[in-house]
Formats: sequence, C-alpha cells, structure tokens
Amino acid sequence: MTTKPEQINRVWAETGVKTDPGATKYNDGWGVEIPTHGDMNYILQGASQAAKYNNEQGINTWDTETTYPIDAITKGSDGRLYQAIVSNTDADPISSPAEWVAFTITLAAFVALSDRVAALEA
Repeated sequence: MTTKPEQINRVWAETGVKTDPGATKYNDGWGVEIPTHGDMNYILQGASQAAKYNNEQGINTWDTETTYPIDAITKGSDGRLYQAIVSNTDADPISSPAEWVAFTITLAAFVALSDRVAALEA
C-alpha cells in the first residue's frame, strides 16, 4: 500500500514561471531534448494540482469531458455520489437516470470494507 505523501496539499510552482508546452507535446511527450523550466513547471503543477484536488475531494466531481466506464463513481453537483450503469460522456448524473444511479453501499459491505482497511493499516 502506498503511503500518503507528506506534502500532498502543496502545488508545484504556484507562483513560478509556467509555459504550456502545447497539445503536440502532450500527445507525443518529450523526445531527445531538454524541456524548458517553464514547460516542466507547467507539467508538474498540473500533476500536483490533481493530487491536491483528489485529496480534497476524495472522489472526483463529474465533468463533461471524462468518458466514464460502467461502474465508475463520481460526485454530482448536488454532492451525492453516482455510479455509471453504462459507459457515457457528457451525461450529467443528476439528470441522466439512463446512465447513472445513486451510489449506495449496504451496511454489510461497509463493515467488510472497513475491516479490510483496518487489516491493511495493522
């Protein structure tokens, strides 16, 4: 099990120089080259912002750009959790009952999960 980073809420280069390397670089990655510090700051800032966001939210909030596979869980704008019953993109869980159902967990499943977590922490 991975341990939680100590500096999970710090964002890299929050006030530093950042330059977006562009869509081509995102698709191709680095070749035989040395990236500029601005490009690296941009990439590392995005990664550290994502880690901070996940730490704060616990479960990501639904968005229009993500393709959600069957059984994906997301947080609706109403703060409730939803589970995808079909793969979908741009189907708001709050208003798309053909794509999403409210996520629920039984007490027995919760206790079993809690026991597994406790065993991992022991």
